[in-house]
Amino acid sequence: MGIVNKIFPGLAFRSLHDIKQGKAVGQILSRVLDKDTSAYIDVGCHRGEILKMALKIAPKGEHFAFEAIPAYYDKLEKEFGTLVNLHHCAVTNYVGETTFNYVESNPMFSGIKRRDYPKSEKISEITIPTNTLDNVLKDCPNIDLIRIDVEGAEFEVVDGAKRIIFEHQPVILFEHQEGAAGYYDNGPDKMWSLLVDQLGMHINTLAGYLENKKPFTASHFRLLFETAQETFFVAYFD
Repeated sequence: MGIVNKIFPGLAFRSLHDIKQGKAVGQILSRVLDKDTSAYIDVGCHRGEILKMALKIAPKGEHFAFEAIPAYYDKLEKEFGTLVNLHHCAVTNYVGETTFNYVESNPMFSGIKRRDYPKSEKISEITIPTNTLDNVLKDCPNIDLIRIDVEGAEFEVVDGAKRIIFEHQPVILFEHQEGAAGYYDNGPDKMWSLLVDQLGMHINTLAGYLENKKPFTASHFRLLFETAQETFFVAYFD
């Protein structure tokens, strides 16, 4: 039985790819998180599947979850409100507020930037607060792992977290794919410049990280992004 099934038997993934990815994420959480001290940060927590795994692995840690989509946030508050530090905001690189495109008919595609939605989608523009990880987590100890799933705005999340990343040197799991990142003018070269050139991290696939394989070159990272061979990556320090 895999690590995900051992940790959380009821966890449901949408496809074989999701199952493999979920198992790899569970293995990384088990490797990185200390059950007594680690802080896990979930940006774009959505339904809380990965947060549940983190709570199983590190039940005594101080964990933070961020969710901008109202429908998801309300469900997270009911399930996790007493267990984690839960924030209803868009995590980015500035503190303030923003217009948020809430796709009521398909919430997973909601975001700050408006995408090319089918005409059948029901979309509402709402105003929500914005915040940075550097601001919210300035007093948080032992930040060991950050997961980012924000439909293209991952560059802005990391850009607003440079201080805590320098200080704590966490492992970062992040989704990065052309279909979403392009709406934010983001892409592999910008992510590489920020994570590798500025912060001094390495980038790999989930499997590559677990198997201690050599980290990517910039061209390899760009190729995987452009061909969509991989959409979920790991950034880490030596």
